[in-house]
Amino acid sequence: MLAEARSLGQAPRLLDLGCGVGATLFHLLAGAPHSTGVGLTLSPLQAQLAARRAPSAASILEADFHHLPLAPVFDLAYAIEAFVHAESPENFLSEAARVLRLGGKLVLIDDFRGENESAWRAIYQQGWHAPNLRPVLEIGALAAARGLVLTLDRPLTPHLRLRTLPEPVAWILFSLGRLCAWAHPIVPSMLGSLALQQALRDGAVAYHLLVFERRGEA
Repeated sequence: MLAEARSLGQAPRLLDLGCGVGATLFHLLAGAPHSTGVGLTLSPLQAQLAARRAPSAASILEADFHHLPLAPVFDLAYAIEAFVHAESPENFLSEAARVLRLGGKLVLIDDFRGENESAWRAIYQQGWHAPNLRPVLEIGALAAARGLVLTLDRPLTPHLRLRTLPEPVAWILFSLGRLCAWAHPIVPSMLGSLALQQALRDGAVAYHLLVFERRGEA
């Protein structure tokens, strides 16, 4: 990601679509001299925490990446493990394309639908509220219709250190966790984490780095 930012000229303008508390954005700004950046998050708490530690080159907004309150001035937009949570990938990609200048880049690092089937995939999606789990080819087509051309697809699953469990053990833990899901709101998320590891192992979910370039209008 830092190499992408540095390749975009002397003063790249960065946009973090799902910045959390700003760690990635602040790292990129420190590594790309004269850059400026905007970070978006839906969480008021995350926005407050990020704003407290933001450098002068960064602005933090509490906003929805489906409806960006921004002008088309950015050189690099990116979403790290946020795109999968988009309720409408079509709106996400349309807005990303709109705010990028011609020649600007969009980077997605996230989970996508794998080629294999596994019951763990649906459990992961439910536990992590991840409705937008689509194949890379489908996302590429949606992006192309909006002037975003896929220039790099790098599978990252082989580089992950998966913490999978033997299948019988995983199902026992899932069954016990489902019985206790009412006890604490974090339990569904924990079950989603368990399911994600198993689904990645099965090839039902695949982790990818995608780079798009804006080359035209939608």
